[in-house]
Amino acid sequence: MALCLCFCGGVVVARHWCPTPVLAMLGAALLVAGGIWQGSQTRLVSAMAFAVALGLGLLRGSALSASQSFPQPKSGVVVMEAVRASRPGPRCRVWARHVGGEAEEALDLAASMCPISEGQIIYLPASDYRARGRLPADDGQGGRWIEAAWIARSPSSAYWRAVAELRERGWEESRGDPARGLVVAATLGLRTALPPESRLSLRRAGLGHLLAVSGLHVGLVSLIFRFFALRLCLLLGHRPGLSVVLACIPIAAYVALTGAAAPAVRASLLIASVGVSDILGRPTHGPSNLVVVASAMVAWNPDWIADPGFQLSVVAMWAIVAAPPGLGSLAMSWRITWFIAPLCCLHFGGAPMHAVVANAVALPIFCGWTLPAGFLAWVTPRPLGLLPEWAAHQGAALLLDGAELLARMPALGPGMLGATALGVRWVVRIITRRVEGVSLAALLPPLAPVLCLLVMSLVPERWNSGTSRSGLEWAAMGTKRTMSVLSRSTGLASVGKFCLREPQGAGSQWSRHLRALGVTSVIQLRGSAGHSSEAPHLRQLRESLSRAGLYHEALNADCIAPDRAKIRRLLDRCLRRGPGDRAAVRGMSTEPFVECKLSSGWQALDLLPSTR
Repeated sequence: MALCLCFCGGVVVARHWCPTPVLAMLGAALLVAGGIWQGSQTRLVSAMAFAVALGLGLLRGSALSASQSFPQPKSGVVVMEAVRASRPGPRCRVWARHVGGEAEEALDLAASMCPISEGQIIYLPASDYRARGRLPADDGQGGRWIEAAWIARSPSSAYWRAVAELRERGWEESRGDPARGLVVAATLGLRTALPPESRLSLRRAGLGHLLAVSGLHVGLVSLIFRFFALRLCLLLGHRPGLSVVLACIPIAAYVALTGAAAPAVRASLLIASVGVSDILGRPTHGPSNLVVVASAMVAWNPDWIADPGFQLSVVAMWAIVAAPPGLGSLAMSWRITWFIAPLCCLHFGGAPMHAVVANAVALPIFCGWTLPAGFLAWVTPRPLGLLPEWAAHQGAALLLDGAELLARMPALGPGMLGATALGVRWVVRIITRRVEGVSLAALLPPLAPVLCLLVMSLVPERWNSGTSRSGLEWAAMGTKRTMSVLSRSTGLASVGKFCLREPQGAGSQWSRHLRALGVTSVIQLRGSAGHSSEAPHLRQLRESLSRAGLYHEALNADCIAPDRAKIRRLLDRCLRRGPGDRAAVRGMSTEPFVECKLSSGWQALDLLPSTR
């Protein structure tokens, strides 16, 4: 476990902070020197093993950093090749690479361009490609916003073609029906099928994990395929261990169908590791398996470590595999809720503690009714598939109604959660001491997440806004006539660093606004086209932000460039929603929609038809 963590740390450091192989030799020398200084042969061997693991991790991270470069177009047309199936939605999301290149990137095309699958050639105007106009897509991850594109060549993969067509069918059939959208989102991983308001209700009710294809979904699929594979092996007279191999093939196909999100990949690899242990006849150790799988995933894609879904999935799984034996489902839900509470506060500003009750009611409906019926509806030909489709629709409608009711309950911040946890621990201790024969150990909030919450509560201004430093993609503030735009840096070490365009207002106001948004550093200030960068109001703002510790100029800063016309329409829509003549909108990497600032806080904003 320790070697895996050391390798994982080396990959992350080299990928995100200091991508140079020289660190491998430096880290190895320090670890070996530490082992020699201890004077023990065992410690020397351990230090050398850690040095090798760290060095390999640093080299792997450096290689990944060097490969993530995109060629600049030299002509008026950019030629790219799709690498897998597109994902429909308000924009058609497709992953592609330059012909002859290796690095992949996401493109947001017009919705009518879907379906697109592997092997098809995409021609893009170089002007659109250079502009890098980005608004967060419905998965929260922005791609290059392309207004026009042309598709050539037939798909090269029948599997990815079938996946693209199935996703398109699910998107089209779920339009205007939230319950149907929930079924499509849960079975195909197509979150865009569910309206933003319904997604927000599920998240605030503590049921957002139902939409993210993870261990819950993959585990159920695994049980189904393993059941049939085992029966087939017994019927043909083969060893039962062969059923593991037979089941892994459709599980891998399902994970690819749903988009191969980090939680789904983690779940499938854990299932495969348990299956291999069964074949070899060796016992499994849950925490070790989890650490090895998570380290391998980070080594393959270091960007996953900053993904909230990956973090929540790993922490929740750790709470399960490291739990004391004999915990019931309700006690396990209570334990998981506490373990993920710090991450919920970090990424979403608070944790819904009523999620324990919500999951106790919703999970039996979801796992025993909605999800199996949804899977059956997809694999059963019409008209026989209409019955399971209707059953899945009814279960999804029930879940959405319950989520809308529970979403009205407030989420708790880290300070309140920490105080609640201490109070619960104190009450449990008193009852245990005074009442003999009563064991309430399962009700004790775990100490590690409680300490994290208490530390986070020491800096409350960081969490009250509901924004994490890494969550904000862009923000716009202004009136009907003026607009200031804040956009995130695209550098590797870009967490909390932003460019500010056409700022209006005093420096003290901007300091307050930036801190509320979770911005730690403004690296570039620019006025409108008619103002020099040394204009008096910009110079005063620069000095004010510098005194507040928020301005750190970077001459070669490169920030995302959201489409100003679309942002203007969103800002006008937000102005019409509330009183006053000023408004603010923002796009978050942790939210599937644009948000509007009202007197009651940030609320989901319905995109205009022209921005869909």
